[in-house]
Amino acid sequence: MPMENPFEKLLNEIAELKQFAKDAIESGIHRNTPEPEEFLTVQRAADYTGLQVSTIYAYIRSRKIRHYKTGSKVYFKKSEINAYIERGLVQTKPLKTY
Repeated sequence: MPMENPFEKLLNEIAELKQFAKDAIESGIHRNTPEPEEFLTVQRAADYTGLQVSTIYAYIRSRKIRHYKTGSKVYFKKSEINAYIERGLVQTKPLKTY
């Protein structure tokens, strides 16, 4: 029985690994990495919520909305703006059926 060439075996294993990596990328396995959190400036937060910039600053002053500061710049996590909006949920009444 002839002995398998170790270099040939190594080349086959490398080819298999390359195919595995290609398949993994194409199937979306790499998407398990969470997206980085998006931060918004005051202007972008105002645009996103439809509020005036002055209203956003009023919320900052009264500490109604979570924010982050670096020097004089103020930022908001988009997820926390969404959470703030969702806290204002108004319950609806069930529809009457006739």
